[in-house]
Amino acid sequence: MKVGQVDEIEPLKFRFKLAREIAGILRADSKRGEPALPHGSVSLLSGLPFQMRGQTGRRPSGAAKVIRGFKQFFEKLWSGLSRPWSRPYRTVIVQEYLPNRLRRRTLYIVEEDGYQEQAAMICPCGCGAVLNMNLLTDTRPCWHVIMHDDGTSSLRPSVWRKKHCGSHFWFRHGRVHWC
Repeated sequence: MKVGQVDEIEPLKFRFKLAREIAGILRADSKRGEPALPHGSVSLLSGLPFQMRGQTGRRPSGAAKVIRGFKQFFEKLWSGLSRPWSRPYRTVIVQEYLPNRLRRRTLYIVEEDGYQEQAAMICPCGCGAVLNMNLLTDTRPCWHVIMHDDGTSSLRPSVWRKKHCGSHFWFRHGRVHWC
């Protein structure tokens, strides 16, 4: 391959190869006692992706925040657009024990001796985990269920799964409102 012929190599591979060559030259210069880069010059490695600059770990916090913000914006936008057409969660009251397999889009309320003990549902984020919410007021944390005339229910306060998927939502009138 000739020196000026770069079209056959993907640009990223070319930049990575160029960066390795430059890094080798800079290392050789620094071993001889010369400064790696003259004062005020810009590193040619600064245009490379973060992982290729010899640094490991996560991407810079500013970029991560921007990406996370866009993701949350589009999730809220999508949930707002799809809400009027989606059916609300069903509320099923069961006696003493939860069924072995829970159905999606269903809130189960376990009653024993006339007292509501717990509410359970499959996590609405899609991870498939079973969320159990305590309804007994003498232990903490404690949720309250409100049954509505239209057959839907609401949970207070919000449900926040702090481990694993990190889902955080309000459950109002049989619908999930993401926080």
